[in-house]
Amino acid sequence: MRAVVKGNLGAVALILLGFGCSDPAGGEPESPLGPTETASGSDGGASRSRGSANASGGAVEPWNGEPATLDVPMTECAPLIFDSCQAVYPSGAISALGRLQRLGSRWLAEGVWDSGFVVFDADGGDASEGFVRTGSLDRAAASSDDFHVASIDDGKVVHRRYDTAGNALGVPVLLAEETPDEIALGRVGDGSLVVWSTPTHVVARGVTGAGPADDVFHLETDVWKDGFRAALASRDESEIAIAWSDRRVADSHHRVFFVRADTAGARGLPRTLIDSLAPHRVVDLERTDAGYALVVAEGDRALVVPLSEWGDQVGPTYRFFGISRVYGLAVHASGEMLLAALRSDGRDAVLRLDPNGAPRGKWMCLDPSPSDKEHSVGLASTDEGYAVLFRSPSEQELLYYLSAPRP
Repeated sequence: MRAVVKGNLGAVALILLGFGCSDPAGGEPESPLGPTETASGSDGGASRSRGSANASGGAVEPWNGEPATLDVPMTECAPLIFDSCQAVYPSGAISALGRLQRLGSRWLAEGVWDSGFVVFDADGGDASEGFVRTGSLDRAAASSDDFHVASIDDGKVVHRRYDTAGNALGVPVLLAEETPDEIALGRVGDGSLVVWSTPTHVVARGVTGAGPADDVFHLETDVWKDGFRAALASRDESEIAIAWSDRRVADSHHRVFFVRADTAGARGLPRTLIDSLAPHRVVDLERTDAGYALVVAEGDRALVVPLSEWGDQVGPTYRFFGISRVYGLAVHASGEMLLAALRSDGRDAVLRLDPNGAPRGKWMCLDPSPSDKEHSVGLASTDEGYAVLFRSPSEQELLYYLSAPRP
């Protein structure tokens, strides 16, 4: 049954618009700050300077030798320049939301701490009254006319389809009779691919309209590990890219891998992108014109790594400092990108990046002042720019729209 917002929510939202959607930063935009080039490697985050690079914050030519890492220090906040803002939920109405995804003309957002999802219109209206529950440890992946959810139900991995209103379609499909450490999910045309981890394996299984693939296929085998995280990005109607990270228990090495796959199996052997004693955790993987942009958390830093179609690094990695949590990345059709993170000063913020991953301007803070409240940001691209779902310090869920340059 579709969840419907009670009538008084809209009236409350109108009151909140004036309070929660005002300019959080104020003042005039500040000048851009460019990155500093450093050597890359598995040195636990230590780097040696190679001099300054591109103080204007524009594109940087790729390093001709070993892949370079360009360090980007944290900046003061610039004003958040937005086109519009709507209150989706008033203060305290729902727990934190994240992972914003386009669902046809609507939006899908997942619970950050609570399992389940909500759906709502482009203007923030007709939102689910509460979380639509699916199981524990659930992940969703949307398309233009439906979305899929993989979750743990009674200790088993199950897959289910939903329409744009949040109504379940059919019955859950059993994928595996085991309880994984973590799940990831991505769309492959009308179907999807589910990836999960056990203490010794990373496996995947495709699901199409005809049901699940005959069997799982292995991405990583016979390695004791923990800390598994994965992100998937659709390449086309028949193929998807997978990036994942974990810590090998035997030597405490943190590894990041990349591979392309379809619903039947992997396309070649996984490529190792990072092997380091310093913690590295995959956060996001997004499609770009050149291939993919990978976002990795590295302690109190965020890495944006440009990759080719097959996972080769095609330019310098940008390492952003002063970050407590990185939420993700959105890529606009113009090539510009938007990075979202919780700064170490306790404020959520977004930063525009050029198609190479270099910063454009300064961080734009969504919080007027530091807060120890529950933080979350969901991020997605739109035709005009970006949608940013933000949990304000007063525990509202606000939906901002920002413009991007025209292609």
